[in-house]
Amino acid sequence: MKIYSLLVEFIGTMCLIIVVFTTRNFLAIGLTLSLIIFLGKMISKVTAINPTVAIAFYLSGELDKITIILYLIAEILGGLFGFFLFNTFIKNIVIAI
Repeated sequence: MKIYSLLVEFIGTMCLIIVVFTTRNFLAIGLTLSLIIFLGKMISKVTAINPTVAIAFYLSGELDKITIILYLIAEILGGLFGFFLFNTFIKNIVIAI
């Protein structure tokens, strides 16, 4: 497993959280998720972006125990960081508009 796979999970989850809270638009969320998975597949063999999907990959045998733990940590931290960025920088701009 490469560190790039964990970065894909972290950055992908962060971007998805920002788009979800900023737009609240199903089409934008779906397109963002599709783009993240499409681009993530170029770097990582498994792109989950969601802890539930990562657990499903683990149960299907595509991820081992160490990898699933690292994926879950990267996804949770990415989600928290995305929410932090939204609350700190974007929330006031979206409310003002």
